[in-house]
Amino acid sequence: FEPSSDLEKVAALEQTIFETSADAIITADGEGSIMSFNRAAVQIFGYEKNEIIGKNIQEIISSFNPKNLSLFIKRYNKK
Repeated sequence: FEPSSDLEKVAALEQTIFETSADAIITADGEGSIMSFNRAAVQIFGYEKNEIIGKNIQEIISSFNPKNLSLFIKRYNKK
């Protein structure tokens, strides 16, 4: 697959970075529901993508104070 536009090239580069990063990259929506989970996150947290997508991020970040996570989500949603 050859990306034809600059936008497709940027999207392909971002996807490559996301999947090849040595660091866990997790995206979540404003409610804390996990939307994406890269390969490093699978290795670090021990969940397969299909079992964690849609779950709340609090399920994998147990050491993170839920009150602080709720405040973070509220602040993020105000942007």
